Amino acid sequence: MLATALYLLATANAADSSSTPRNTLDVSGVGEAYVAPDEAVLTLGVRVESDTAGGAFSAAAAQMQAVQAALSTGGEPLVAAERIRTSQLSLQPRYTYTDKVGPKLIGYEASSILEIRVDDPLNAGAVLDAAVGAGANEVVGVAWKVEDEAAVRQEALDAAVADARANAEQVANQLGVTIVEPARVSIRTQDSGPAPMYLERAGAMDAEAAPMPVSAGEQIYRAQVDVTFVIAGEAGGAPSALEPVEPPVPDTQEPPA
Repeated sequence: MLATALYLLATANAADSSSTPRNTLDVSGVGEAYVAPDEAVLTLGVRVESDTAGGAFSAAAAQMQAVQAALSTGGEPLVAAERIRTSQLSLQPRYTYTDKVGPKLIGYEASSILEIRVDDPLNAGAVLDAAVGAGANEVVGVAWKVEDEAAVRQEALDAAVADARANAEQVANQLGVTIVEPARVSIRTQDSGPAPMYLERAGAMDAEAAPMPVSAGEQIYRAQVDVTFVIAGEAGGAPSALEPVEPPVPDTQEPPA
């Protein structure tokens, strides 16, 4: 059975562009690296409605000023001012619709959204609560950042290559062959971690409300390598696939009368 498999493998390799057929072994390796995020990115803001465009815009501006002051002022601010930036600003009309009248203007809505970079992910909950307590009524989400992503990806890739090599050596040892060199390599990577949180809060937070827990967890970096190794030698005592085995010829001789 094993000799037949090696014969088929050698026959397939003979059709390759190389002049000499080669025995190959295909293996995969998987590696993972875990790292705690270095930074939290909060996206939140204010949304205000008013009868007039100026009223909505002014109210949103005043509410946003209070939010920024709560975060970036004082002896030890929660977030440095340069770590806060406005990512979205909008003012749009509000309409009501009826079958008889059609669209009717009923007021305006103004919103301002901040992107807040928190150096210590453990402080993300405190920053979120302070912003909501100061007037933020829209929390869009929380994301996590890793400063040295290249090093973590490299760690995962190194682990995947080592896993592929170990798998190849284990199979080769069982077959009684020797690994010569890699012929082909393909790489796949994937990053995953705590999914971004999306939530909304309307109105100012009650002073006695429980603090919002925000957990960073771990960021996971995964890598997979698929490697084709060239092998040499005889598998399980079978003739080398470099010299294709002729399939056995059935005995068709008739028995004596």
